[in-house]
Amino acid sequence: VGKAESSSSGRVSRRRVWWDVDRRGALGETALRLCLLNNSSLYWDLAVEIVGVFRSLVNDVHLGDLHYGEASLRIAILNGDAKMIKLLLENCAWVDAAAVGSFFRPSDQEKRRTDDSCGEGVVLSTETNYDGKKISIFVVLE
Repeated sequence: VGKAESSSSGRVSRRRVWWDVDRRGALGETALRLCLLNNSSLYWDLAVEIVGVFRSLVNDVHLGDLHYGEASLRIAILNGDAKMIKLLLENCAWVDAAAVGSFFRPSDQEKRRTDDSCGEGVVLSTETNYDGKKISIFVVLE
């Protein structure tokens, strides 16, 4: 399984961007991400072809601020698509990719953050009204 380079703090210090940033969607998305978000049989077939030709795209993350860091594996998990999860893992999808965009933060911290100057990610305040509830999704792979 592939991995991003980490700093001594455990944060990702560098991540290779496989798909040309200037050729992404307006919000920083790749073609593979769009296929998985559409979640239909036509786009599933296209996603399989994309992974076959551009294997490294399984680890390209969304670059827009709202969903920054979200990887294809997370989308496949949210879709409950065991076959796509298996395909992505067989093609070295990172299992420790962290989505840190504003969508994934507590509501009181969506607009309040600073970038981490030592690596990839954000620095959040420890003061929050987040109550600690989370949603767990489990997918059984055959």
